[in-house]
Amino acid sequence: MVAFISNCSSIMQDNVVAYSVVSNVHVSQGIMSSAQDTKFNSLVIFPKTTLSPFARPNRALAPFSRSGQLITQLTPVDPDKARIQKLNQRFVNTFNAAGTGIILAVVVAPVLPAINILAVLLLLYSVRISAQNAWNALRQGKPSAYQLTIVAFMMVLLGGNLVMAGALSFIASSALMLTTRVKGATTDQIVDMFRQQARFVWVVTEDGERLNIPISAVQVGQVVAVDTGQTIPVDGSIIVGHASIDQHMLTGESQPSEKGVGEAVYASTSVLSGQIFVRVEKTGNETTIAQIGQILNKTLGSKADAQLWAEDIIDKSVIPSLLIGAALLPTFGYTAATAFLFAHPKMKMPMLAGTAALGSFYILSDQGILVKDARALDFLREVDTVVFDKTGTLTLNKMQVADIHTSMDFDPLTVLAYAASAEVGQPHPIAHAIVEAAAQANLTLPHIVSARYEIGYGLDVQTEAYRVRVGSYRFMEIEQIPLPPNIEEALAYASDIGHSLVMVAFDDGLVGALEMVPMVRPEAHTVIEQLHALGIEHTYIISGDQEGPTRKLAHELGIDHYFANTLPQEKAHLIEQLVEAGRIVCYVGDGINDSIALGKAHVSVSLAGASTVAKDTARVVLMGDNIEKLPALFKYGKQYVQTTRRTLIYLSIISGGAMLLALAPYGLGIAMASYILSLSGGLVLALEPAWKYSREKSQAELASGEKLRRALLASKQNH
Repeated sequence: MVAFISNCSSIMQDNVVAYSVVSNVHVSQGIMSSAQDTKFNSLVIFPKTTLSPFARPNRALAPFSRSGQLITQLTPVDPDKARIQKLNQRFVNTFNAAGTGIILAVVVAPVLPAINILAVLLLLYSVRISAQNAWNALRQGKPSAYQLTIVAFMMVLLGGNLVMAGALSFIASSALMLTTRVKGATTDQIVDMFRQQARFVWVVTEDGERLNIPISAVQVGQVVAVDTGQTIPVDGSIIVGHASIDQHMLTGESQPSEKGVGEAVYASTSVLSGQIFVRVEKTGNETTIAQIGQILNKTLGSKADAQLWAEDIIDKSVIPSLLIGAALLPTFGYTAATAFLFAHPKMKMPMLAGTAALGSFYILSDQGILVKDARALDFLREVDTVVFDKTGTLTLNKMQVADIHTSMDFDPLTVLAYAASAEVGQPHPIAHAIVEAAAQANLTLPHIVSARYEIGYGLDVQTEAYRVRVGSYRFMEIEQIPLPPNIEEALAYASDIGHSLVMVAFDDGLVGALEMVPMVRPEAHTVIEQLHALGIEHTYIISGDQEGPTRKLAHELGIDHYFANTLPQEKAHLIEQLVEAGRIVCYVGDGINDSIALGKAHVSVSLAGASTVAKDTARVVLMGDNIEKLPALFKYGKQYVQTTRRTLIYLSIISGGAMLLALAPYGLGIAMASYILSLSGGLVLALEPAWKYSREKSQAELASGEKLRRALLASKQNH
């Protein structure tokens, strides 16, 4: 049973919080004994829960789940996707109508001439979509290929040539379907900015109790509780507690940010460790993340109506073609005018452009590259500037131990071993990096006798030899452990270059510090080299991180320019500046903070492991969680442009020749022959790269299999 919570106003009682629920239920077999549709009103009671750092929102729903009721928010049907599905079904109907009309005219009509009436009706039905589009364009005063198609269709139909009319209708419907598939993928990319947020949050009352309520019911001034592993649902400030917060999806910071009382936190950032109570300052559409979404929606909307290149060419030729056809009618006759219009590329050009795009989509998808908008491929041939986000794109979302600073003559590996023993089992990415570094060094970890976790700052554990405290410099200040001069120098240097230090103290003395840095993607250097080899003139890093690590990374990878300390809005502004300077820009990013910049670039690329917002915004998604396939995108994207242009040049030559021969004695036959020749030849050219790629892939697989067979045979002979 699924109930949609439509009224989130809470009713405070002695021991419960109630929500009015209106259910629109569909009960099917397997849930109840008979299938039926039911509507009813009910009152769902949410029991109050005491304040506990271990409580979870789903606990309030558990009694209803056990009783057979599942309370959730229904996901609405995407109207754009539904529209495209409905349109595709209409295309299927036109195919059937055109095919049936041709069969009736060719097979049945010679025996039963009256059947031609039904054939004509079916053919008229088959062009209804083109007719509607032609009429809509005419009302707007715009030339359209649909108008040319309908005029040519009616002239052929009135001339009694039902076969040619049916062929024209079939091709027009095919072109509509293909171009809709090429362009339609963009329409369902408008982002639901709250897709990643919790539907229910914990609100703390004045008497200190927690209430689990829908996020839509949260109001400014209330206090929400957020525990380790949870996402912060609102913008606000911390009033109680400390936490380590991952903000990189929003701000681009590579290091988790330690936050305490009085400091600001933002919706969609995650609490890695600690527990905080946040005074709500902004909710819903007022939050920073929502404002980014609003800017993003406007950016996408401004580009959604752009025309494909082939359509634009055809539309510009409509009026001249109609005028020439009208001039031919009184001077050279009905047949010549009909042949001229029939030979025109009309809907074939968009169809072949769409076919070339789909062929390229096949190659790219097989390479692990998802292209959501064919217009991105149009720009790839001209891209001269590639801009990378730093955190999560050129670096991994994991840390590594870069150096170990020691004092009091302790061995660095000893410091690492004790730090790792304290961090075992902790969810923090820095803890994972420390434990992994100890494992790589094959260190034996000391036994922990007891442990205490200081929320948001550090660990306090007792080993058989020492009392070990591991955490930030703030933690050491709280514990009144002074920093030796060399560690203070290391801390100052690390802060300048954007690294972080994890302090390690034995008993009451600080013995060392682990310098943590984000891991650079192992493929990054090779990818930059390949891009330069492919003709990319300029490369940039744009990062919300500090200048030191950004500059260092740019130098290591051979990237020409960098921008550091940039906010999400500033990233977009920098992309706009590059575009205004005449650059054709490809932007590669993975975070929420990259979404606006992704929308401003000519080509936008994200990763499979990126935030939902980044993937929705990007025109291209690299399906692996790396940038290894970025050079392949440029290689095959440029190939797509070359294939499309070659195909359309061929089509223009064949169709143009047939239009010139429309005045010949057999002009209508020549027009029909050119129709078939231009379409079949154009399809061969459009799909040739895909066929070639498939053949080369098969040969490579056979060669790989043969190589494996020989290796196994050699191994068998050696034994």
